[in-house]
Amino acid sequence: MPKPPRIAIYVRVSTLKIEQEHGLISQERACRSFIESKEWKDAEVKVYVDKVSGRKAERPQLKQLLHDAGMNHLQAVVTFRLDRLTRCGIGELLDVYRQFKKYHVKVYSVEEKHIDPDGDPLLVEFFLSGLAFAAAIESRAIGERVASGIATKRLEAAQRGEDFVWGKAHKSKLRADPSIPWSIAALRDSGFSWSECASVFKVGRTTARKLCLLGQGRNLSEVREYGAGVKAANGISSD
Repeated sequence: MPKPPRIAIYVRVSTLKIEQEHGLISQERACRSFIESKEWKDAEVKVYVDKVSGRKAERPQLKQLLHDAGMNHLQAVVTFRLDRLTRCGIGELLDVYRQFKKYHVKVYSVEEKHIDPDGDPLLVEFFLSGLAFAAAIESRAIGERVASGIATKRLEAAQRGEDFVWGKAHKSKLRADPSIPWSIAALRDSGFSWSECASVFKVGRTTARKLCLLGQGRNLSEVREYGAGVKAANGISSD
């Protein structure tokens, strides 16, 4: 009796922000519908999820997916769009695709159905090159818009005579407690790790880092005294 096909779903979003969870859910739902339409009988489906920019070289779940493909654990990979695999340009997308091909794993895109893994290999790579080029241009444009936004906000803060840190999460904490940057800077000077600072103030480590930037340069003796008090209150050794 033939074994059921083993199919991988690969989904990716660019950040850990909670609102991007909806993107992961919709990608996976579309991929599962695609698998059902292919009528792969009793397919065993495994989902690989990365929450990191496609421009980053280190994407842990894509690395694991390629490893599993190389170990002959998969017959096919389904992704919502091929730019989910990478946004690093033509070379890397072709490299990823060729690795799957070497492992005899077919790659399917829900949105780009015209790219048929059973079709002419030269035609497939031609289409992939065009997609990768477009994705790289879009990624560069996004980066330029973000950089422009940061520069504008930094200038506006300087004109108001305020410190500037890019992002949103730290702003609500500042409104609730304007002294929090000073407090986190004090904890860091007293030897707290970023994880410990984040835990004390119930924020993420990135938010703690941003807030700390606003609180650096305070009176050193007061900072150390405050940090020692918080350490004692939280049962953390001063060693």
